Amino acid sequence: MLKDFWEPTEPIRALRAIHYLYGALSVILALAVAAYGPDVRWLWALVLGLLAWGALTQGLPILSGIVSLELALYLFAFLCVSLPTAFITILVCTLLSILSALATDPSARRLGFIARKLGNTFVLGSALYAAAWVYHLAGGPSSPHRVSPLFVLALGGFWLFFALVNHLLILPMLLLKEGRSALPQILNLLEIDALLHGISVFAGAGFALAFLWQGWGIILLLGPVFALLVVFLKRTTDQQAFLRQQRRLLGDLNALTRDLHQSLNLPQVLDAVEAGCRSLFGVDTYYVALFDERTSSVQIARAMDAGTSLHLQDMNLDEGLTGSVIRTGKPLFIQDLLREPDLKRRVKSAGDRRKAARAVMMAPLADQERVVGVLSVQSHRPAAFETFHEEIFLSWAQHVSTAVIGARLLRRATEDALTRLFNKSYFEQSVASCLKDGHPFGLLFVDCDDFKQINDRFGHLVGDQYLERLGEVIQRQCRAADVPCRYGGDEFAILMTGASEEQTRNVAERLRSAIAKLTIEVDSEAVGTTASIGMLWSDGGVPERPIEDILRRVDERLYAAKQTKNAISY
Repeated sequence: MLKDFWEPTEPIRALRAIHYLYGALSVILALAVAAYGPDVRWLWALVLGLLAWGALTQGLPILSGIVSLELALYLFAFLCVSLPTAFITILVCTLLSILSALATDPSARRLGFIARKLGNTFVLGSALYAAAWVYHLAGGPSSPHRVSPLFVLALGGFWLFFALVNHLLILPMLLLKEGRSALPQILNLLEIDALLHGISVFAGAGFALAFLWQGWGIILLLGPVFALLVVFLKRTTDQQAFLRQQRRLLGDLNALTRDLHQSLNLPQVLDAVEAGCRSLFGVDTYYVALFDERTSSVQIARAMDAGTSLHLQDMNLDEGLTGSVIRTGKPLFIQDLLREPDLKRRVKSAGDRRKAARAVMMAPLADQERVVGVLSVQSHRPAAFETFHEEIFLSWAQHVSTAVIGARLLRRATEDALTRLFNKSYFEQSVASCLKDGHPFGLLFVDCDDFKQINDRFGHLVGDQYLERLGEVIQRQCRAADVPCRYGGDEFAILMTGASEEQTRNVAERLRSAIAKLTIEVDSEAVGTTASIGMLWSDGGVPERPIEDILRRVDERLYAAKQTKNAISY
């Protein structure tokens, strides 16, 4: 528990420090108000804080807080009771929110979460004090029965100060965390707040004036009416937002589906799948797993976590939730993985552990009754996906299935019959396409050392048996999106589109080591050989270079490796 409580939740240390500072200032300010604020009305603060927390938890703020019963209660406390009481009201609402979250959400049991919540208290409190200064500077209303222009300006100044302080202190942290420019976003949001936050301001002012004029009776009458109005507006705006989001998603789905079916090349299909997952579901954590019937293993064809590409090892069919979806052929939707301990134990963790998957959607990629893979998207936020997201996801998965199956059929038409790797023609087409598009790539040429001795001693049937096993070894050492091919005889080639130089070197070394260990048994004798590998890596800046020149260069490096054998020439 202590480890989870202190585990940082933000990736930027400076932002964490600011959150902790705000939390500490909030506690100090609260203690100062409690100790030196003799006019704090504790009963008012407790009751209004409880009402504000109820309004907050029931979702009464709508339109990002433009109409908010919670904020109206803070203004009511300020105008009708006292400024310290209003601040204690904010603190009471915040403490109730923290206690509620700690009791119901395991992810909230961290110091960072509490610091952020207390930081919000500091922001609200400091804005309240700034607004009070403007309010008293304007003189306030000269009489409860007369609303002067200065009083209206003071109210406007209250909300302008609130919007300014709140956004200048909180928004930059959030925007910098997301890696975007903060200033244009702040200016845009401040403009919206200046025009629309007045609804909450004058609602709170209306409560205050009504109380001064008529006492509790009018408050008990108008309060429920205002609350019902807020609920009605919230439901109306939520429904409108829901319909707009559905229309947008359907339009995006149609456009992304067209992009998905424009190519039968598996890497390009996976690129389209990645774009679709980002656009449709607002996530950058997803994976596509493909089932290899020859080895009964599950290959991770493409995996992204927080925008970072992951290269994961193959898994067994009976391993994890992915294997379960392949075996059953049924989709899986999880609102919060932390609340499903039986399922969580079956999850293979990868990527950023500080942002573990909470909400998960998984669907089988099926060719009629045969499951060929799994598509999954995840979010670190619980309950991140609505019911219509699940429907869109199933539709998207069907289109992904069609594209993946088409890519696999193309591969079967372009593969070598013995090794089931790609043939030379398809390989050279892939290299030419990679050069044209300007993608970074790694290129490996592999040649078996003294393979002719196997044919001469044991015959061509044994040689073919060895090459077939060698094809399996090469396929296992490659990434799912790579293009391994049998270039001719006992010579092989591998195109690694999008690979870094380090990834290319790692694959080459793993491949050299795996081939050196590969043997087949013939008459109780282990038969095998080693391999020489020529490697070439490019950052993609050679679009004008003819393919013959590229192949000649990597072939020269293969020739250099064969001088020593069982070696790699870079």
